[in-house]
Amino acid sequence: MLITKTVALIITAASALNLVAGTAQASSDAGAKIPVYNDGSYIYNNMWGSDGAGRQTIRKRQERALFEWNWPGTTKNVKGYPSIVRGWHWDTPKLHNGLLPIHVSSPSSCALRSKVGYEVKAVGSYDVAYDLWASTSPNLSWQTHPTLEVMIWGEHEGTTPAGSPVGKARIAGRVWSVWKGDGAFGGPVVSFVSDNSALRGQLDLMQFMRLAAGQGADPALRLVGTEFGIEVDNGSGSATVHHWVEQRSSTCV
Repeated sequence: MLITKTVALIITAASALNLVAGTAQASSDAGAKIPVYNDGSYIYNNMWGSDGAGRQTIRKRQERALFEWNWPGTTKNVKGYPSIVRGWHWDTPKLHNGLLPIHVSSPSSCALRSKVGYEVKAVGSYDVAYDLWASTSPNLSWQTHPTLEVMIWGEHEGTTPAGSPVGKARIAGRVWSVWKGDGAFGGPVVSFVSDNSALRGQLDLMQFMRLAAGQGADPALRLVGTEFGIEVDNGSGSATVHHWVEQRSSTCV
């Protein structure tokens, strides 16, 4: 089934090479990073589940993040997650953004408000999602094993989250299906799944993190990293992230 939004990106065969042309930068290399927003964030060409049979390209153009992918086949395992990264990540273990970390035990008034504008055109199996990382480790490094992963899904086609459904939750005026399973990093992953419009308004990411951690969570647990991107199992497509703004409230610790 073809999911069509505004056509966001046309990339020629030259995108297979690393490019710097005017204000545009691009790479098809696995693990490539392109700084964006001048706040420590970067566009990341994450191909953690690829088998070498496809291609994925990231690009920056005038502070917009652009993704293109082509993963042939029909297997339902994740090939890549081209994304924008803020805070901790395995490839960037030190925090470079004043938004993070945030203790999950912060007062209930603590909010991390996120608003993103994006377009996507794709065929195959994929999901548009936030990926949040939390850890109890006081010293973050590339060896850090996250304590908890939280995913927030909007539009998706032909795929389901890791694990199985465990209930529903009402957040930001809509009902989300909640899934729980084992993450690729070896710890638990909790996924909140909704519909195509779910990620297009403002969301408080701390609401999802608190629900996923549950009552009695370790006081040392902190939200240390946030990502937004397209998780792809198979197929081809393109996407543009026009903007992504996060605001931390003053009551967060």
